[in-house]
Amino acid sequence: MLTRVPASLSGLVRCLRGHCWRCRAPAKALFCEQCQAPLPVPSNLDHFRLLGVPTEYSLDQKELGRRFRQLQARVHPDALPRFNVGRAGSTTSSDEEYALSLASTLSARLNNAYDTLRDDMRRAEYVASLQNISAAAASPALLIDQLVMRDQIEKSAKDRDVSTLERMQEALKERFQVASQAFGEALVSKDPTTMGHLLCEMRFVTSTLTDLKRRISGIDILSDTQLEDA
Repeated sequence: MLTRVPASLSGLVRCLRGHCWRCRAPAKALFCEQCQAPLPVPSNLDHFRLLGVPTEYSLDQKELGRRFRQLQARVHPDALPRFNVGRAGSTTSSDEEYALSLASTLSARLNNAYDTLRDDMRRAEYVASLQNISAAAASPALLIDQLVMRDQIEKSAKDRDVSTLERMQEALKERFQVASQAFGEALVSKDPTTMGHLLCEMRFVTSTLTDLKRRISGIDILSDTQLEDA
């Protein structure tokens, strides 16, 4: 005869009704304010609300990091409330397992949210997705720019001209920052067309920077190997 509903099931039912699965107190956040137990995270909770930061592109990265570390500390196994399994009037081991499962799920969600929001390109993509905005098709000018830059990269890499590649790298970083700032401004002014065009340019710059980093690293490794063999 079943005398107790498993914590994972009864807890879910209680949370759906707006109460903590452990102590039945009203629950509206990630943790119960009364017993500090972790709570199931709604699947539709976006990264910004999960981390408790403004839904903005131009985020305060220090505050973002502080919130992330603060929340991660609360889902650490050592920080979870004690369940006193096996003692008089205590909960069961299934409650403890359920709490650990919730904490693990929340930790993974926090990691994903933080990794997305701290990276300018990933954050732009995410913000655009929340607004149902897609990157615009590359303009003719941007396509020509891509072709010219690829030719310059190929030539410089073939000549092992690291200084030129590094100058291109710095110029592209500045170009990304300009586009990134403009993207944030377009979000504030609710200009989806401009956001779509800037997202396309930011993707191009990001992919080109990745290619430059790979090529510079390859030349440096080759140079080090040749020095060792000399």
